[in-house]
Amino acid sequence: MVRRVLLFLAVIQVWGAGCRASYAVNVRFPVDPTLGVNVAGTWKTNWGGPQGFNIAVVTMEQQGDRVTATYVTTGSPNGSFEGRLVGNELRGTWREADGRWGGLRFVFDSTGSRFEGTWGLGEHDDDGGVWDGNR
Repeated sequence: MVRRVLLFLAVIQVWGAGCRASYAVNVRFPVDPTLGVNVAGTWKTNWGGPQGFNIAVVTMEQQGDRVTATYVTTGSPNGSFEGRLVGNELRGTWREADGRWGGLRFVFDSTGSRFEGTWGLGEHDDDGGVWDGNR
């Protein structure tokens, strides 16, 4: 009996080590690579994950398809991100002063006034939580 329990625990530990959380966001805005949106400006955003949600004020600048931004947030160090906007979908990388970084993915509505998205840790853009915003 003890061997079965130990074997079960070993299998669970190995299986769990290969798993990561992924946040499936029910994006109401369809990705449209032909849609040109202007995302430059100040955004009121909410981001979070398993530990709760935080507020961030994000200031985005846009030059063609390149977007750079800085953010001031509650609950985490302030940071910045940069990425490429294709149609209404932004994919990029965020960085914080404490050295943490990860990916992000935002999908903007057709007017460029709201977005829904996700953020992740390291190479991922969806295992940290959700990140939504509006002007």
